[in-house]
Amino acid sequence: MHFPTLLIAAASLLPTTLAQLSGKVGPLTTHATKTAKKTCNVLNYGAVADKSTDIGPALLSAFTACKTGGTVVVPAGHYAIATWVTFEGGKAWALQLDGTIYRTGTGAGNMLFVRNANDFEMFSSTGKGAIQGKSNPYDMVSLMSQVLMRV
Repeated sequence: MHFPTLLIAAASLLPTTLAQLSGKVGPLTTHATKTAKKTCNVLNYGAVADKSTDIGPALLSAFTACKTGGTVVVPAGHYAIATWVTFEGGKAWALQLDGTIYRTGTGAGNMLFVRNANDFEMFSSTGKGAIQGKSNPYDMVSLMSQVLMRV
């Protein structure tokens, strides 16, 4: 028996309960409570729904204002993102995406990156929020270098 085969066989004997969740799953604070605490609309931080003005700096400014509890709102409309955004930290905050964000930047990496957050949620109140990464589904190198959102 080859070592890789033996390793796979040994791994299959591990209990399946190691991968199961326990306790409460999901946000600890409702989005209604987050929104009632503070709402940070990206339009108030410089975003323009014209599909060409970079929403990245406005998203980061809105997040900075709401990162200790609140909801960052991207209202209906078409937005461009050329500057990748890292949402570092934050507690009891939400990203309400009701508009469409289109990738206009050319760099590889994470368009939106939520890192070290506690009690974060992302949702659309209309069901129409979207992120368009402009990747070619047949170009695997392109797909691997473009990440829409990482949490």
